[in-house]
Amino acid sequence: MLNAYGPTECSDDVTHYEIDEPPAAAMVRVPIGRPVANTFMYILDEHLSPVPVGIRGELFVGGVGVGRGYLYDARRTSEAFVPNLIGKAGARMYRTGDLARYLPDGTIEFPGECSRHERVAGILKGAVAGVHGSVGVCAAGRDAVDPER
Repeated sequence: MLNAYGPTECSDDVTHYEIDEPPAAAMVRVPIGRPVANTFMYILDEHLSPVPVGIRGELFVGGVGVGRGYLYDARRTSEAFVPNLIGKAGARMYRTGDLARYLPDGTIEFPGECSRHERVAGILKGAVAGVHGSVGVCAAGRDAVDPER
C-alpha cells in the first residue's frame, strides 16, 4: 500500500510512504513519507526558516511539479506561490497551508492542517462519514474520516 500526499497546486503526488506491513499499534498517524523525484519538501516556521526535526511547521513544496499559479487570480497566486529562498535561485515554492513535521527517520508526518483548510476538512469529514466502516479498516483511513483522532 502507498500513502501519498499531493496538493492540487502541484503535479500529482509530491510524497510517498510505502506501507509493507500493518502499522504498529502505537502508531497514531501513518507518515506521508519522503518527496518523490525532482520534488523538495520544506517545513518552515512563520519566518520561512526551516524548523528542527520533530517541530511542527508549515509544509512547502518546491521542484518541477509546482504549478505556476491560479488562473486570473494574481492575489491568491502571490500568497500561495512564494519565492524559494532555500532552493535554486529564481525558483518558487507552494505554500500548502498544511502543518507537518519531520520524524527522526527523515519521513514527514502530517499532523494537521492550518486554519485556512479547516472549512475544507469539515466538508470532507462529512462527505466520507458514510464510508466510515470500509475506510476505518486502515489506520490512515481512520484519521481521514475522524481528524479528531
